[in-house]
Amino acid sequence: MSNILERIAGRTAYEDAKPELDELAELHGLLATLLFKHRVELSARQKQVVRIFDRWDDEDTRRYFFREVIAGRM
Repeated sequence: MSNILERIAGRTAYEDAKPELDELAELHGLLATLLFKHRVELSARQKQVVRIFDRWDDEDTRRYFFREVIAGRM
């Protein structure tokens, strides 16, 4: 996950980060399952990604998440 976030942070435009956001969306599903179904303890950063990126199918959420990553808040 850290690698994906680093690659997103290196992008200058949202459109350029779409492949990484898609990759993160796949990872999000796994992390959410581990957290909620199997009660696996995740890192604070992983929990934050699960919470904020919950609506990864929503364009506005994806753009918000992109802005948070490039601002260094994620």
